[in-house]
Amino acid sequence: MNLSLFPDVLWLGAFFTPLLLRMSLGVLFLRLATIHIKNKVSVSTQSTVDYPLIKKYLIFVTIAIESSVTLFLFIGLYTQLITLVGTVYCLISIYNKEKVGTVLYSRSLYFLMTAVLLSLFFTGAGPLAFDVPL
Repeated sequence: MNLSLFPDVLWLGAFFTPLLLRMSLGVLFLRLATIHIKNKVSVSTQSTVDYPLIKKYLIFVTIAIESSVTLFLFIGLYTQLITLVGTVYCLISIYNKEKVGTVLYSRSLYFLMTAVLLSLFFTGAGPLAFDVPL
């Protein structure tokens, strides 16, 4: 006995779920990158680093990480590697939210992004990707 209202579309959801997760995370990281490109000062004020030289180049590193995660998630290339990079980025943002208190997204959204990134790490890129499936 199947309790699903639409049992014929269950296979479709399992097939396209990683694609939808990849695209939604790509949009979130794209939003982060565009905000940081517009407001270059915001990253240096959010940092817990005390060295001025590191703070100076931190904005460029942050924008490069966010842009590369966005691009690779949209393309579906090196998905497992890029999900680890995104997970580390989200965990650092959670740490900065606790220490400094000013991060663009809320702490709960960074936790949710981390969970989705780890889910993509284990499930793979899904359809319409250049990755080799698991």
